[in-house]
Amino acid sequence: MTRTAQPLPENPWIPEPDASIMVYWQAVDDTSFEVALQLIDPALAIGSDPQILVWVVLGPDRPRQAFSLTDGISPFPLLRGRFEWRQAENDAAQLWLIDAHYPGGETLAAQVA
Repeated sequence: MTRTAQPLPENPWIPEPDASIMVYWQAVDDTSFEVALQLIDPALAIGSDPQILVWVVLGPDRPRQAFSLTDGISPFPLLRGRFEWRQAENDAAQLWLIDAHYPGGETLAAQVA
């Protein structure tokens, strides 16, 4: 899903220097996060589209969102993973990237916010 009429969430985060993805996030309130996943690998990009693959609000009512991208040729996804909202022991909301595999690496579990 590509959304260009509204700015991306304000905080950029990249899982590792050679990653082909960029995560943008921001807190919506004390319990929820808006998160967007952008494909930043020019070899995988199509035209000038900003390549936003996921744009979702996660919180207690929607705690996870999976994502994947295929090329239509191979049965295996080019990238995949999921975002998870978690509540810490101190009741603080957390945003995690889980089981993400993408050109340039993988992130099995990383706290984004």
